[in-house]
Amino acid sequence: MQNEKTGFRKFLGLTFLIGFGFFTMGLMDPLYDTYVPIFLGKYIDQNKTIGAIMTLDNIFALFLIPIVSAWSDNMRTRIGRRMP
Repeated sequence: MQNEKTGFRKFLGLTFLIGFGFFTMGLMDPLYDTYVPIFLGKYIDQNKTIGAIMTLDNIFALFLIPIVSAWSDNMRTRIGRRMP
């Protein structure tokens, strides 16, 4: 009984793993917003067009993320439902 983990310690490793995923996503968002305009600048000369593309990207994400999330949560396949 003494070796058995109790309480929050039981899920501590899983908590850090999930936290690392959120940490990584938190790092990627600023990098994306910083470097994508630089990469687009190699192909597009106008800053207004680059700004419009970056704006449309965020608007699409605003609508697509809830739609894809609902679709994913309700997904049923021959091997069963998706586990969140």
